[in-house]
Amino acid sequence: MPKKKGAAGGDAQQEILEGIDAVGTIVEEDLGYLRKRLSEIQEEISKIRDDIGVIKVDQKGLENNQLDILETLKFLTDKLDRLEIRIAEGLEKGDFDDTIDAD
Repeated sequence: MPKKKGAAGGDAQQEILEGIDAVGTIVEEDLGYLRKRLSEIQEEISKIRDDIGVIKVDQKGLENNQLDILETLKFLTDKLDRLEIRIAEGLEKGDFDDTIDAD
């Protein structure tokens, strides 16, 4: 009889070992999937970082364009102010007539 008990105990041990092996296989498959997903996520993060870099470059370009526009506006405003002063001085001196001739 002790052999039967030992055999039954061996079967139980075998089932436990097979169960552990099956769980190990599932865990390995899950780890493989998770590694793959992690790699995909890292690629997406890399693309997002690249996009952020492009946006920063575009933003810097826009800021430079704004500065150029402001400088141009200041230059034109200064020229217009000087022109208005010259016209006013010319009118005061009578250098030219401010009347409009009808055609």
